[in-house]
Amino acid sequence: MPILRGPENSLTKDMTELEKSLGVDLKINQDGDLELNNLNDFSLVAGTQNAAQAVYLKLNIEPGGLVYHPELGTSLQVGEKTKNAIEIKAQILKSLSKDPRFDSVDARVQVLGDVVLVDLRVTLANTGIEVPLQFAVPT
Repeated sequence: MPILRGPENSLTKDMTELEKSLGVDLKINQDGDLELNNLNDFSLVAGTQNAAQAVYLKLNIEPGGLVYHPELGTSLQVGEKTKNAIEIKAQILKSLSKDPRFDSVDARVQVLGDVVLVDLRVTLANTGIEVPLQFAVPT
């Protein structure tokens, strides 16, 4: 995870040290592509928005999809054949619990026909702030 070091910049100048500890990364748009700013440079995401993006990415990577991080990924992609709620929950916990930005991760997964329902609670590191996320994925 990128940790911010060096001089302040417009992205981080008003952030607390806690927000800075959540890192800075390249911003991904809704299509999963790198986002460009109006100067045709890569956009950045920082703080809590970076933590949220990390959750999104880790849930949308297929298991084993990253060669150097095979522990990341879930079977939550649209059209995925896995409908085992226990396996999906284990994948979510494994993907997110190793990230130092999160103190704890709790997930409830339910499969109802062709839909996987996920109720996720992620606690941001060193804050005690619990972030609830709920979503449904058609399989």
